[in-house]
Amino acid sequence: NIRCQYSLVRVVSRERVQLPIVQMKRLQDSIKDIGKGESILSLMKGRYDITVRVDSDVLKTSESVTKGNLVGSIDQGTSSTRFVVFSREGQIVASAQMEHTQIFFQGEDKVGWHEHDPIEIWVNTVSCIDAVVKALKTKGVNLLKMPLKAIGITNQRETTIAWNADTGIPYYNAIVWDDVRTT
Repeated sequence: NIRCQYSLVRVVSRERVQLPIVQMKRLQDSIKDIGKGESILSLMKGRYDITVRVDSDVLKTSESVTKGNLVGSIDQGTSSTRFVVFSREGQIVASAQMEHTQIFFQGEDKVGWHEHDPIEIWVNTVSCIDAVVKALKTKGVNLLKMPLKAIGITNQRETTIAWNADTGIPYYNAIVWDDVRTT
């Protein structure tokens, strides 16, 4: 393992990027169970750290919190996934962040290749949302009873993922915006 910018970088072989069928099936089953109160976080438990913050001062002073005027933001960055809940006044009420694996390949013919595991991106996104919802609930803010007014999404430039429209399963890893194959 080596450090690169703010994310953990792993040098992996091409074989590593293919998700086993059993794990794909577990993922599909877990996605179906999310609405039943299950958490997809259990799939990745212990594998990655998640940082969750709740601003108690904003919770106490913002009318947006008591009136349910909150908005969310999914920030899918190159090195991590974040979910942030804002008050109407633009204050950060709560946030969660998880770094994701950077996949770089060995070999002269693959210099400049940079990929992300799209399943990991999905799991991290759901995990961050889940963590914020749970953290706010412990502080008396139930987003299930007082839903967010909107959720905005920001993404990591031109990173590309192709998936099967019927199954929702990605065909391959995400090709990251800074990969030389995107030029």
